[in-house]
Amino acid sequence: MQTIRIVCLIAMWVSSSAIWAQPDMRGPGPGMMGPPGGPPLEVLTRELSLTKDQQEKTRALREKNQPILRAQMDKLPALHDELRKILEVEKVDISRVRQQLHKIDDVLIEIRIIEIQERLAFETLLTKEQLAAFKELHRKRGERRPRMNRPEGEP
Repeated sequence: MQTIRIVCLIAMWVSSSAIWAQPDMRGPGPGMMGPPGGPPLEVLTRELSLTKDQQEKTRALREKNQPILRAQMDKLPALHDELRKILEVEKVDISRVRQQLHKIDDVLIEIRIIEIQERLAFETLLTKEQLAAFKELHRKRGERRPRMNRPEGEP
């Protein structure tokens, strides 16, 4: 019984880490560009002085990737439900837990890859000065976000 409790605690911790790693639906996350993702276009326009052309191209990037991101994120609730079911049985099979966690991680990795690709594409739209300002904005955003799963004092 003690083993089951420990496994459940570990799984909850890992699941909560996965949830924290998911894009914040209310706004931007580090390295993300669009809903769900990076700073709202209005913030980018204001902070980087985007031209109308840059705004339109940014909007087009986001519109292209949003359904792809949404499809990936829509997979997560079912994967987490399945993990809960695996953990609720009398005798928890750690190999099944591991397999399910890998499935969750695969989706989260795909989400991050899409967001990073979008960010890189966005950066190609910027002037040298705007790019420097964007990187500074991104750095500051990273400093404000809580650092999960890192020992105290680590960057």
